[in-house]
Amino acid sequence: MEDEPKNLPVAFADSVASEKLVDAAATAADIGLDAAISSGALDGIPFFGALTGFARAGLAYRDWLFQKKVATFLSTFEKTPLEDRRAFIANLEKKGKKAEFGETVLLLLDRADDMKKPEIIARVMSAAANGKLSLDKAIRLAKIVDRAFSEDLRFLLDFKEGVQKDKDVASALFSAGLLVDVGIDGGLMMEEDSGGTMYDLNLYGKLLSEHGLKDH
Repeated sequence: MEDEPKNLPVAFADSVASEKLVDAAATAADIGLDAAISSGALDGIPFFGALTGFARAGLAYRDWLFQKKVATFLSTFEKTPLEDRRAFIANLEKKGKKAEFGETVLLLLDRADDMKKPEIIARVMSAAANGKLSLDKAIRLAKIVDRAFSEDLRFLLDFKEGVQKDKDVASALFSAGLLVDVGIDGGLMMEEDSGGTMYDLNLYGKLLSEHGLKDH
């Protein structure tokens, strides 16, 4: 029992490459994530199997929510082809970074303040697994998602350069590191609030819109 917690990051990384993700995702779709977690239907996945030594009935609500966030991540990541997932984890293991990857993602999932963020983070990591993003950029994007308000992120999908109608959201996205300030629009004299700071997507705003917010 004392050794199990420290092995969870490795078990999580192994779960990413597990061929059983397809079956687990199907089970979760059929009976729902809540039922899949509470029934033990996900225990065939390494991460959840590593938790079987803990008294399931004694799990705190926070622990249950954490499991749900991990299940949401893995169910989304399952859409990445198995060969890409296996190659991705094998490459991390070769570099001695498999546990570090697991720890980083688990910390981000633990801090996620809603169930949308695990999906977004999974899509970003999926892009890294299939070679569309470097792992460094994927982790940076995941950390940006961690500190952003998830409801604001949807504005990136149809973003147009210029003064934004919702200035508070634009300011928050700028502070999160997803927009760049491109100048000031003086506006029209007779139209209140017509001017203001002009914003455009920066590199990470574009990458997040493409790889994290669209369900490919």
